[in-house]
Amino acid sequence: MSFKALGVCMGREERQALINDIETMRGSKVITYFTSSRPPLRIGIEVPDVREIYDHLLKIGNSEKIDLYIYSLGGAGNVPWALSNMIREFTDNFNVLVPSFAFSAATAIALGANSIIMGKKGILGPVDPSVANDFNPVRGGQVRQISTEDIGGYISLLREKAELKDERNFAAALSNLCTTVEPLALGNAYRHYLKSRDDTRKLLELHMDPNEENMTIEGIVETLIEKLYYHGHHISRQEAKDIGLKIQKAESIKAEDKDLDQLMWKLFLDYEEELKMLNPYKDEASGDDDHRIIPGKFIESNGTTSAFVFEQEFHKMKVPDGTFFTQMSTQKGEILALAIPLPNGNFQLIPYILKNGNPQLINNVMYKKKEIPYWKKFNSDEELYGTHEN
Repeated sequence: MSFKALGVCMGREERQALINDIETMRGSKVITYFTSSRPPLRIGIEVPDVREIYDHLLKIGNSEKIDLYIYSLGGAGNVPWALSNMIREFTDNFNVLVPSFAFSAATAIALGANSIIMGKKGILGPVDPSVANDFNPVRGGQVRQISTEDIGGYISLLREKAELKDERNFAAALSNLCTTVEPLALGNAYRHYLKSRDDTRKLLELHMDPNEENMTIEGIVETLIEKLYYHGHHISRQEAKDIGLKIQKAESIKAEDKDLDQLMWKLFLDYEEELKMLNPYKDEASGDDDHRIIPGKFIESNGTTSAFVFEQEFHKMKVPDGTFFTQMSTQKGEILALAIPLPNGNFQLIPYILKNGNPQLINNVMYKKKEIPYWKKFNSDEELYGTHEN
């Protein structure tokens, strides 16, 4: 089957043209960093991404101006400091372009830039950390994240809202918190809070004078870490400017009949379509075997494209029609089992050990699913997807 017959949009060529147009308008070198928010396949900012961006910087080389075009709902809190410093090894004029959401860690990356150029739909967010570690409570088999601001919010609730003045009652309320959340988890969350404050200040000091602009820096830190009260708060470009950030409106940058906001948004729409972000992800397979490439992130610069992909294989399992997977109780606990239909309408449960894959029921057919995530460089959409659907 040909690539075009699969109906995959031919996006790379158009994106490369848009990146070139932005570079021409800005007189800069542009790197895009776009992480998917496709539900439920939301992909965040991660440490290995820094290595991939470094490859793009090496090809670009030292430049008078570098713009990072970013879209992300957030991710690893230790990336912004590392990434901002790395980009500054190649330029003294580092700027961030924000077409839409740049939340949490993405906002922190923007704090390290000389200026933040926001489109009309550009949104930043607070940078207070949420922490998951071995000390945190486990619910439903998953480690629960702890927000440092939630800890402070609980204490403020006791002191201010509940007006709990008696020290014995206050100590009892804190004791209740420590029975729900291990004290070491609270201590770890506080350490991340201190680290987040320190990183936020240091990122701002990459381009702001701590002697002359200390009050502005401190105000930004206090606001983004503590004073917005809700991690999901949307910071518009006007609010960001009022906070003290160096904000520039994208539409104020123009060339001939185009402005930067138009180019940034057109590029966003191309990524949105390529990543199918408006269509919730679900496993799909047909026939006895199926092979798919699902992109989750893109990093692009002029002439170079990288994608973080999930390479998937689906292999039809030879089981009777109507078979499904369930849980089976044993002396060692719950285990995976096949429920095989019997002529009398009952089911026979058979313990099942699956190696090198996970069982999936797709359109009432049992498949073994294998998935390998990795970064892939490519020069065309055909090279990315080959004959595989996404």
